[in-house]
This record gives sequence, C-alpha cells and structure tokens, in this order.
Amino acid sequence: MVVTISGLIYNIGMVAGPYFQWQMVQGLYDLLNHKILANRLIQLSLLYLVQVCRAIKRFSVRIFANHTSRRMRRLLYNALLHRQFGDDTGSLMTKAISDVDSCVEGMRKFTTEIFDTGVVMIAYLAMLLYYDVRLTILACMFTPLAYVIANVLKKKVVKANKAYKESESVLNTMTLDRIVHAKTYRITGREQALNDRYEKQLTMNKKVLSPISLKGP
Repeated sequence: MVVTISGLIYNIGMVAGPYFQWQMVQGLYDLLNHKILANRLIQLSLLYLVQVCRAIKRFSVRIFANHTSRRMRRLLYNALLHRQFGDDTGSLMTKAISDVDSCVEGMRKFTTEIFDTGVVMIAYLAMLLYYDVRLTILACMFTPLAYVIANVLKKKVVKANKAYKESESVLNTMTLDRIVHAKTYRITGREQALNDRYEKQLTMNKKVLSPISLKGP
C-alpha cells in the first residue's frame, strides 16, 4: 500500500515537473525584482516535497525485497544443513542460491518498474497525445525496434549465463569436496594435485566470466 500510494504520487507528479520548475524560476526572478514576497516562493518550493514520495517508495521496495530474500535463504540453508553431502551438492547450492537472487531481484525490479516506467510512460504518453498526436506516434515507433534488438541479444546473454553457471557449479562442488575430504587428500598425498585442479578451474571460471559481465554492478 505504501509503495503504491507513494509511487503514484511521485511518478504522476513527474509529468508536472517542468511546469513547477518554470514556476520556481519565474518566482525567483520576481522575488529578485521585488514583485512577490518570499512567502510565495516558499509555497512553490513546498511542491517539491513530492520527491519525498520517491524515497519512501524505494525504501519500502528495498525492505520488501530484503525480507523476502532473508526468508527464502533461511529456508534454503536450513534444507541444505539437514541434507547429506553428495556430488551434486555444489550444483544444488549454486542453482538454488542463484534462483533466490534472481527471484528477489525480479520482484524488486518489477515492482519498481511498474511505477518508474509504466506509470510514468502512461502519464507522458497522455501528455504528448494532448499536445501533438502525430509527434507522439513518431516517437513510439522506436519501441518495437528496441524489442527486436533485445530479442536478438537475449540468446547470446542466455548462452553466456548458462556457461558461467555450469563453471561456477563445478567450482562450488570442488570447494565443498576439498573442505569435507581435506584430511583424506593430505594423508594420501593428493593435496597438491587437488590444488592444481582447483587453480585450473578458477582460471576457467574467470575466462567464462570475462567476455561479458553477467553479475551487474
């Protein structure tokens, strides 16, 4: 409810932003020329409190996403702790944790974009249609082109992401195996060979990730 109310107030108010900015500039000019009192300029500046709604909305979305991530991770870690380790444990950890991150990030971005993109675009579209219908149609022609380009790039990104996850899964499996059987490898003299294999996998993991950054900033 808080996200919805604050998001609607801020994002719909963005359409009227240029008008209020002009009012502020004109008010400052009139104040310097002693045409209006300072109280009038203060009243205009109070209209910019709509920016507070943006902070409230983003903070509420962050709280929602963090609580969801915490609950999902708690259930996941609890299930893994009560499960016997096997050869597929590293792969399971990689996939499950990645799924949690992707799910929470998707929920956060979807909630944010509903307002920051959806509501704002509808408001701007209505304003542009009011001003000039022909110009609005020309401006909207670039949207389908962007979807076509995104669809072409999607296949390459998915392929690179799949290769990275497979490499990370192998690395996690080797890490877990090294921790659980550390004494056995040391006693049997296989520790150095394991270290060499681990270093090769680290190098391979970096090579897979280096062509395209899939983790984000």
